[in-house]
Amino acid sequence: MAGSIGFRMTGLALLLGASAVGLAVAAGGDCTKIDAPTERMICEDPQLNLLDGMIAKIYQDLKERLPAEDAETLAGEQLQWIERRDGFLCPDVYSCISTYNERLIELRRRQDAMTSLKPEQRALLKRLRALLTRMEEQWELEPVPGLTGLPNLGLRGLFLRSGMTPGKFRDWFGQGPFLSGPHGPDRYDFHNKKDFGRYDPRFLAAFKERLGFLIDNPLTRPLMLGFYDNQMMDIAPAYFRMHSYLHAPENAGWVAEVSAQYRQALEQDKGLFRDGYHYPYREFQAVAKAIGDKEGLNVHELTTAGPFWLRRQMDGTEGPVFELLALVMKRLEAPAPQAPATP
Repeated sequence: MAGSIGFRMTGLALLLGASAVGLAVAAGGDCTKIDAPTERMICEDPQLNLLDGMIAKIYQDLKERLPAEDAETLAGEQLQWIERRDGFLCPDVYSCISTYNERLIELRRRQDAMTSLKPEQRALLKRLRALLTRMEEQWELEPVPGLTGLPNLGLRGLFLRSGMTPGKFRDWFGQGPFLSGPHGPDRYDFHNKKDFGRYDPRFLAAFKERLGFLIDNPLTRPLMLGFYDNQMMDIAPAYFRMHSYLHAPENAGWVAEVSAQYRQALEQDKGLFRDGYHYPYREFQAVAKAIGDKEGLNVHELTTAGPFWLRRQMDGTEGPVFELLALVMKRLEAPAPQAPATP
């Protein structure tokens, strides 16, 4: 598409990477021959026609530079944008110019990011793509025998689906995740009845720094949004809500009692299993069900969240872990675009 001096590319042509398709109109042609109202408006307005051409050019450049899987993701995203454009974002020329400018800024950011990536950042991007693909493929993992009735849930489930062992985390971040505990460099000991992994604050700091880059970089942000939608949508709000429950003044007595029993079981080497249940998950089941039923949160994830936060209080990392959770939710849990209400 070349605005007023050539052919304009329709939404379909953008996705196919073509220079023109059936609705393309030559300079000075009759825009009234285009049936789609939004397409016709773009054809008729010189500024919109120019913006449409600029977006097509940047989109095509990005598509050629990106790896195949990312180019496919970009194409799907562009299709969604075109659908929203034709559906409700462009009711008039003024609104449509604003819509086009916003999309142009976003695509330019990605174009700039692509050219400014350092070699180590390119390597990180490649590893991130492989990691997220593996997590999608490993969603239906076999339950961990004897652990709980809640297989593959919580952050433990994320570790299992990712295939990221403590040693691999060290390779990524220069620091392993645990200061102490039962986990080895190449495996997690989720069967252990007497101990748990105590997080290393240095790892959490390195993870937070790397996470900020992944969320903010225009190239990796779509991947992180997909990761949140596919892997964290149930986990994050449940863990956030259970954290607030544990810190509510009216719950302080009950929390202190459960926490004291948990600590005692560890200190006296009595093990974490009682009557066939992994303690203290059983103690959180009723609380989780009450919150989940009332607020529409995942009851099983709420159940895993309670003991998780007690362990973070024990190893002294509750603060930085909660900061990471809040960062992820604030930056990735954006509301979906809404169509204007019908009159």
